[in-house]
Amino acid sequence: MPHFDLWTKVVEIAGEIGWQRIQLVKVPAHEDPADAESSFEHWVIRGNTFADTAAKQANLQRSPVVWRCWEQHSHAIHVHRWLADEVRKHIVQVAARWTKQSNVEEPVEQSRSYGQGLRLPALHWPMHEPLSITGRRFYKLFGAEFAIKVLTWFNGLWSSQFPVRWVSYLQLFVIFQHQLADSGVAKIEGRWIRFEDYGAATPEQFHVTLRTKWFRLMLQQLMKDCQCAYTSATTRPWSSVLKTHIGCLAFPLDPELLSSSDQWLSSFERPALGHCSRVSRISVPHG
Repeated sequence: MPHFDLWTKVVEIAGEIGWQRIQLVKVPAHEDPADAESSFEHWVIRGNTFADTAAKQANLQRSPVVWRCWEQHSHAIHVHRWLADEVRKHIVQVAARWTKQSNVEEPVEQSRSYGQGLRLPALHWPMHEPLSITGRRFYKLFGAEFAIKVLTWFNGLWSSQFPVRWVSYLQLFVIFQHQLADSGVAKIEGRWIRFEDYGAATPEQFHVTLRTKWFRLMLQQLMKDCQCAYTSATTRPWSSVLKTHIGCLAFPLDPELLSSSDQWLSSFERPALGHCSRVSRISVPHG
């Protein structure tokens, strides 16, 4: 069990306090106590700050033996990562050669029937009416103007008349960029910022994989605040271009928008065929 010594100490302290008097609460990292909306929220944020400070101090007090072990561990990771990359490159080359030599045409419906696995959650979109924000966190993190802008955009993407498919967050990010000409959001030093309001950071500084992650977290927070019990999974999206497992949302997206995102992605030579690392080479447009 990882960190067995620490968990043993936690159990001892919890026994002294009394289990019935303990409640587990998730505390967002790197929050400003000044933004707290209650005395309890202020208390947990301050407590988390103290815990972070103590952890940093403890890390600086490690003995030389620990750092020598860490150096050996880091070296081993580097060596094995290099070997894994070489094996992965070979697998991709074999798959590419097999694809070029194969004369068998895969049926269109079969080639697009991604995400049909027993371990995946069912394709389901729970909403029948346009979403409306009932929670406060999205407004707090991104501001009312941006919240209304994103909500209006998101509601214009779907209809209960459209089929529910696995749509990747990358495809949704492409559509977001094209339709709104907005550079989106980023999480810098634990705080959410908008690129257009933050001159110290530009979209070009970050590869598309990280920007898509920020977009996904933003969109998921929106759906949570709209009381939308969405379904996500890592699988192959409904796409003729993205032929890799990637983060997806079960979503009734307008088929025309789905086709337009594929058309844009197809401008990249084999952008994600057989290996998800190729996705990071795509230069998603920004506002």
